[in-house]
Amino acid sequence: MKVSIMIIGCIMFLTGCASLALQPSQISSYDHGIKIYQDSKPSSKFQLEVGQKEIGGIEATPLVLFVTVESKNSANTFDLSNINFYMNDKEVKPLTYTELKKAKLDLSDVAYDYGIYIKPKNANSVMAANKHPLNRSIIYRPHGIHSLSIRYTPYSYAASKQALQAKLNQNAIDKANALIYKSYLKKSTLAEGKTINAKGGFVLIPYRELKSGILKVNVKVGSDSYTTSIKLSKL
Repeated sequence: MKVSIMIIGCIMFLTGCASLALQPSQISSYDHGIKIYQDSKPSSKFQLEVGQKEIGGIEATPLVLFVTVESKNSANTFDLSNINFYMNDKEVKPLTYTELKKAKLDLSDVAYDYGIYIKPKNANSVMAANKHPLNRSIIYRPHGIHSLSIRYTPYSYAASKQALQAKLNQNAIDKANALIYKSYLKKSTLAEGKTINAKGGFVLIPYRELKSGILKVNVKVGSDSYTTSIKLSKL
């Protein structure tokens, strides 16, 4: 019985941690590893950037795309309502900006994949650079019969390093999230005129909405429509 429970637990664990590799169906160019697809019509332009190589894993990393559009001849508004996603022909919804902020995801790996963030230094390196003391004592005041006395206990380098690393990691997550939030796709006006009027931002689809198969991406810019897709494959 115990063996059966362990096997079921392992299967659930591995399933929950599955990773999916990403392969856009159309690629126009590469920029520092980021796959870029571009298309244009007489009155508009469209660009899709895929910076991630895979999603999912232990952290259930979401899919994050960067969409940019341009309107040449007419004024239009552009936001998430202009983009539709279909996972194996079933519509899936990206998070709104409000939903993204509430989700409190760890987007540090996403920011790193898009080249807008450098991962934090190791705590050992930081402590060494600041000549962190390895041995010292701190005052310890126990409760009970010895409460009136003062004793000293050795300083814990391991605990200090662990606390520092946790702080560095959290700072990294906060900084990465702030970068994604700042550039997330919000409603913009594509003004009429011949000057370059490109607008865009990040779009995030939660990992729970995705699976092995084809993710279709449909984008509307005014009366123009663009379609492309991304293949998601189990690693």
